[in-house]
Amino acid sequence: MRIISSDKFTNVNASFRTMVPLERSTITKMNLLLYMIRQKTEKFPTKQALTTALVNNYATKAGASLTSFGNQLLFDLRFQWIRPDWIADEGYEKRVCLCMEEILEHPLFDQAGLDEAKYMLENRLLRQMDDPNALSLLTAFSLVDKDSSLSIPVQGSLDDLEKITLEEMEELYAQIQKKPKHVYACGVISEPMKAFLAKYDSCEPLKNDYTLFSSDQFYTEEKAMDISQTSISLLYQTQVALDSDLYFPLLVMNALLGQAPNSMLFTEVREKNSFCYSIYSQLIRFDGVLYISTGTNRKSIAPVLEEIDRQIQRLREGDFSLEQMDIAKKDLKDGLVSGQDSGISLIEQQFLDDLLGRQTCLEERLAAIDAVSVEQIQEVAQQLKAFAQAIIEEADDETV
Repeated sequence: MRIISSDKFTNVNASFRTMVPLERSTITKMNLLLYMIRQKTEKFPTKQALTTALVNNYATKAGASLTSFGNQLLFDLRFQWIRPDWIADEGYEKRVCLCMEEILEHPLFDQAGLDEAKYMLENRLLRQMDDPNALSLLTAFSLVDKDSSLSIPVQGSLDDLEKITLEEMEELYAQIQKKPKHVYACGVISEPMKAFLAKYDSCEPLKNDYTLFSSDQFYTEEKAMDISQTSISLLYQTQVALDSDLYFPLLVMNALLGQAPNSMLFTEVREKNSFCYSIYSQLIRFDGVLYISTGTNRKSIAPVLEEIDRQIQRLREGDFSLEQMDIAKKDLKDGLVSGQDSGISLIEQQFLDDLLGRQTCLEERLAAIDAVSVEQIQEVAQQLKAFAQAIIEEADDETV
């Protein structure tokens, strides 16, 4: 169990984390579980009853999320409550524990709850399909070899939704319950609360399971839709592991390319050439992938792709100023420092360090960013290799 003691926060956060394999056969069920786990419990058998219990207990909050880490999926049940030394109510923490215990151990699954969860997930997936930017990115990942975790849609699939049964959902949660939980908490945490949380924590160490994506193939797809602008998603292999000496140079290079304010993509593609309204790059670190996403018009597709290639080539040649690099570094460092003001961010950082088996403090991470050189950025940029491209093009009158 990881307790991050701090009196700087108004709230206490607790996170119950279970790692499961990221599998195509269960990913839609896992997304349904996010809705069902917060609906009702044995003691609070209706959605209204559970919501009322949480709200009446000084607005205690409960939530669930899924996050992919390479070949693994994190199922995270989170709870938040007001620090106990601010509440003049001796029974307050006991009621918090009761709510957590009910959701963790006694969720109530029924057909009505499954039907509602299916309805909610279906609407979410349909909205996603109506978003050209999201659709182009999903299309790009779907092109990848089916044996790769990259090709599994973490948000679930409409194709699987209707045939999922209540029995399958009950079986899935029973399997999750048998797996080790790793408990993290941040804030002012009393001894009784520590004892309660310890009941759920596993002594087993976290194990990471990730493989850097590598392929000699180039996947591409273009299709037309009745949309207002073209959306482009590009995927690149980075070939940089999380324990590599090039990990921090990769972070700085990505910030310089398309993540930081006034990045090279933003400055050159948007500001100077007016090819798009937004353009950015992001890392999927556990898979060793960088992606670029942008929207433009049909006539500008080729110039946009050429300009993106030019910016990557500039990185390879070191054709950027020290001022630009310093801005990218500052943006990364500001993100790390601001994370110290969030209990959830502190939990996320500690979990990541535990998963990777590393022990680094904030000062060491800041120093590692400062130490990144122009030559290291060039080396990382040299390793970028495009492997997938998806273009969702606005249709003209002839293709609608």
